[in-house]
Amino acid sequence: MRTYFILAAILLVAGCDRSAPPELSQPIVFIGIDSADWKWIDQLQEQGGLPTLDRLVREGVRAPLKSLVPAQKSPTIWTSIATGKRPGKHGIGDFITKADRAQTPNLRKAATYWEVLGVLGRTQAVLGWWITHPATEVNGVLVSDFLPYFAQVNREDPSAVYPHDLWSLMYRLVVRPSDVDDELLGQFVDLELIREHGDQGEALVADLRSYLAGDLTYLAIARDLYEPGRFDVFTVYFRGLDMASHKYWRYFKPKRSRLDESDWRVRACSGVVPGYYRFVDSLVAEVLSIVSEDSRVMIASDHGFTGHRRVAGSEARGIQMHSDTGILIMHGPGVRRGTRLEHADVKDLMPTLLVMSGVPPAGDLDGQVLVDAFGPAVQSWTAGLIANTIDSYESLVLRPGDPVEIDEAANEARLEQLRSLGYIN
Repeated sequence: MRTYFILAAILLVAGCDRSAPPELSQPIVFIGIDSADWKWIDQLQEQGGLPTLDRLVREGVRAPLKSLVPAQKSPTIWTSIATGKRPGKHGIGDFITKADRAQTPNLRKAATYWEVLGVLGRTQAVLGWWITHPATEVNGVLVSDFLPYFAQVNREDPSAVYPHDLWSLMYRLVVRPSDVDDELLGQFVDLELIREHGDQGEALVADLRSYLAGDLTYLAIARDLYEPGRFDVFTVYFRGLDMASHKYWRYFKPKRSRLDESDWRVRACSGVVPGYYRFVDSLVAEVLSIVSEDSRVMIASDHGFTGHRRVAGSEARGIQMHSDTGILIMHGPGVRRGTRLEHADVKDLMPTLLVMSGVPPAGDLDGQVLVDAFGPAVQSWTAGLIANTIDSYESLVLRPGDPVEIDEAANEARLEQLRSLGYIN
């Protein structure tokens, strides 16, 4: 009964006041880019290499986005982004469990923004987000982060998608590493050098093919799913930049890794990291070409990237390569133009997404609404929502039950990738 009254009160605040600015009715597009760093974006923008991100920054809001401190792994940070809560509250502290299994949604102890907004009637698409397999029920569509791994091991598992009957369609959209042609690969590496070195050359770019295929998979799914008016919040997450940075940084900055610049691997792959930033820019452009022109856009990374350096006498690996500041870009109706925020935190994004959806934040969130990102009309409305902050949304959201057993081969494919990046042993 208490849940009913909470829901009724929220709907009254969020849905019944016709004085809400029209900007709050526009769809939201949230693009997650793992590991994006302002240092490298700004350098490439100065060279004219990132036209889409450059335009969004000039016309919208940019901010350094403070990550979790001390440094945490990506599933932990992205769960804080999704829930607005510290790891101690949401319960996801690593890539894997003590039993060497992937973390699953039932282990998450806090509600995500897509769960809260779904209960309140807002439709969602969530594509590729960390810790979403097996896919749980949403008010819309959820394609889990495990889909490419099932394709990699040629297994069928409808639990990777919700609704489950979308499995066949989503599986057909998977881009495999072998589908990444030389025209695309040549934007990152010196193909002649790769071919000259035969099997060694192909082994050097095999991981890059895999990273590109993963991001292209979720782009293909985004193209297929999006329809005007179908989703109130459209979320797509791209992981490839982080993996490419970990794997190929030594060739981008060879001196830090004590590599000779004449090494054929350096000459072949020195352009992978900047090339992936340009590729990310094109992914963002593709997503924006799919969605409604009047969409409100949020782009964020979970952390930045420092790269290889010497730590306690050895080369840094895993999260030692990260920096504690990611990026935040906001753009579109109701968002201020050409504005820099000095402070933003990964935990601020969830409450900000709530008020962008016309919903009051909750008192048990650890983040704050980024009020200064909005124009005067939206700021005024947001103040009213904040004044009506409720205690918590947790009682509105049903937690997932026991997890579906994860396919052993798909689980091992993910673990092997994490080992190769230095995240786990």
